[in-house]
Amino acid sequence: MKGFFIRLKEVWVILGITLLLFIVVEISFRIYFQFKPATDSRIEADCYQNTVWVEKYYHELAACNVSEWKPYVYWQRKPFEGEFININDQGYRQTVIKPFPFEQKQNTLKLFFFGGSTMWGSGVRDKFTIPSLVGNELAKNKFSADITNLGESGYVSMQEVVKLNLELKKGNIPDIVVFYDGANDIFSSLQSGVAGIPQNENNRLKEFNTLQEKKKSFLVFMQSL
Repeated sequence: MKGFFIRLKEVWVILGITLLLFIVVEISFRIYFQFKPATDSRIEADCYQNTVWVEKYYHELAACNVSEWKPYVYWQRKPFEGEFININDQGYRQTVIKPFPFEQKQNTLKLFFFGGSTMWGSGVRDKFTIPSLVGNELAKNKFSADITNLGESGYVSMQEVVKLNLELKKGNIPDIVVFYDGANDIFSSLQSGVAGIPQNENNRLKEFNTLQEKKKSFLVFMQSL
């Protein structure tokens, strides 16, 4: 019997040491990742080989990824100023069109571009977004263009239609509207099982009336005092 308790004690010591080692390892990793500079795995993509700006670009991309609440469309990035990414006071990505010397023989075309992160320009600098590239091609062909990039990461097509209606309501009426969609709509459909709604709609369902529930809990607590 005495031998049994000795062995049991040894097992407990071994378990205690093992648990302590796990705790030390966990704390060490937490400290390491807390102070380790965050890096984006996309920096290693083949298309960025031999580029000197990519790390700074993804630092700006992370810094500008701060959204604010917008009625009907849910979210939109806040204004941001950087070397490669610029977002104006309305929350729209800057479109860069190189000035070409030509005589303007026609009225300026007003174009709106809608889409998700691809249209917004995730992974590229301001002057290489789709709206900027189209604007420069138009300028090369002697078309004067006023282009607005209304793309936003994560948007589905219905959010963009609503966004367009909000602009029309303000009297901001374009000559041409371009939509570039597909991936976000498909992902949203797979995610929720319903086509045509924004991404992560289940989170909003869970959050609905959260404040009301908190108020009720507070009232119950106060009444119990």
